[in-house]
Amino acid sequence: MEKENIQKIQFKNTLTIEFEVMEISSVYKRFEEGKIGFDIAKFHRPQFNMILLIEKDNAKHFVDFKSYNLKRDDILMVGENHVNAFSMNEKLRGTAIIFTSNFIEMNEIGKNSLKKLFDIHVMAQSGEDKTVKELFNIMKNEYRKESLDSIALYRHLLGSLLSKLLILADNNKFIKENDEYTRIILNLDRLIEKFKYQLRDSMRYSKEMGYSYKHLNIICKSVTGNTLKCYIDNLIVMEMKRQIVSNDMSLKELCIFFNFDEETNLVKYFKRRVGVSPKKFKDRYKNFQG
Repeated sequence: MEKENIQKIQFKNTLTIEFEVMEISSVYKRFEEGKIGFDIAKFHRPQFNMILLIEKDNAKHFVDFKSYNLKRDDILMVGENHVNAFSMNEKLRGTAIIFTSNFIEMNEIGKNSLKKLFDIHVMAQSGEDKTVKELFNIMKNEYRKESLDSIALYRHLLGSLLSKLLILADNNKFIKENDEYTRIILNLDRLIEKFKYQLRDSMRYSKEMGYSYKHLNIICKSVTGNTLKCYIDNLIVMEMKRQIVSNDMSLKELCIFFNFDEETNLVKYFKRRVGVSPKKFKDRYKNFQG
């Protein structure tokens, strides 16, 4: 049932810690030398997080089926399990910090903050910030020393970078992490994941969270700009896109996975929001090359 078309890429098992700092150019070099076991220009799902400081204009990257044109000092963030691909024509240049969710120690609120931060994908010109640049440089220099005694330092520096990016995101109105409404939407995200993207009833979500539909709808519009129903549908459809392209599943199997009674209902639901049928969407990306 789940034959992988989009590979899940695990963190390197040759490293003693789940943290790495590298030049992005080395990814292209290793791929061209045949030292990477998958095609970086095709969609893949890393089982780790990446923060990239772009150091060259006219670069491109693909995240969750969207193309991002990047320039010098942009920050690109690819979260764990997000579908992404490298461009071979407009290559990235810069520094990448790679780590698993297990490596960074944080409480539940911090994990939610991390999720929201990585959902932004691109923070334009945030790499111009003096603190961000210094933290990237310090981590790059410390990592070159290859000392296991530096694990605590790596965690501290990474935590500082994430905190600074959250502040910049807040200042630029990407997210408002201290806002009570935002915390409510983070809880909604968790609930959608808890129901495994199978529940589409916005009234049921309101009841589960202890709010009236009207109040939760107002909160959702304030934080996301979308109605409650539209926001829930957007998250479900994004997961549908990932599953449709990732796994060789029939329409019947997709119906079971996403809790649809009939195949026609799933096709209508998807096509109404994406503009094409699940089959056409899959055909569009099955031979994708960045």
